Formats: sequence, structure tokens, C-alpha cells
Amino acid sequence: MTFGGLMTVDAYRAKVIELVIEVFHELTQYRFSSHASDADDIILPEITFGYIPEGMQETKNELMPTGRCHIIYENDAGYFFELIQQTLGKEDQYEKILDTENSNDSIGFIQGCEAYFNNKDGDSSIIWIDGNVIYNVYGNLEMDELKTVAEKLEKFLE
Repeated sequence: MTFGGLMTVDAYRAKVIELVIEVFHELTQYRFSSHASDADDIILPEITFGYIPEGMQETKNELMPTGRCHIIYENDAGYFFELIQQTLGKEDQYEKILDTENSNDSIGFIQGCEAYFNNKDGDSSIIWIDGNVIYNVYGNLEMDELKTVAEKLEKFLE
């Protein structure tokens, strides 16, 4: 019984997705990798937006066979945001490189998950991990508005 309890604790502590952040002079690379499970076992949650800035319309909604969903909203004034959901299975990787020279970077939380915030020259980005899914919300909205979009994402498993 004790052995089973210890094994459960060890399994709980095992990382599902590993994040390596490399900071260079002008760029920051976020590299996510997983060694935990097969991609076929990971379900990409269906999402709905609990908040969409006024006047924005969906212009793209693409689900790729690689376990990636890409959604874009835009308005007539040239403002946009996009959401990328990416599953990571065994030996999968996802990389995001941001221009972080003279940018405003911070770490906080989105939906209870640690998140990385970046804002530079009017472009904002938020990246976080929830289970075996990476979420990246990016756009030319103010960071507070982008945070609201991210916080109000509703996820459903089929």
C-alpha cells in the first residue's frame, strides 16, 4: 500500500510538458517538449470565446491533423488576435520565438496556469500550458484586452 502511494506521488510530480526558455540579446525562444504520452491519446479541447472584443469577426478556424488549432479574429480597423492550441505528445516539440529586445515581459497566471506575457511595439503575446496543450494568444490588442480573451476561454472535452 505504501509503495503504491509513493508511486502515485512520483507520477503526479512528473512533468507533462517541459519548457525551456532561452534568452538571447534580441530574442527569446520558448521550446516546449513532451515525453509523457502518445499524441494520439491527447484530446484537443473544443473552445469557445467567452469574450471577443467588439467588432471582431472570425476569419480563420483551422484544425490540423497534427493536433493544432489556429483561430483568428479581426476587425475593419486592422486589429486582430489569434489563438493557437497545440497538443504535445511523446517526443513532440513546439517552439515560439519572440522579439523581446526592449519589450515588457512578465510571468503571471491564466486560468490557474503559469503564463508568459510579452508586449512590444503594440503586439502582445501570452503563452501558457494546460495539461498536454499549449495555448498561445497573440495580437495587436492592448495586453489587458488580450488577457481578458485568454481568461475567458472556455474549454470542453468531447
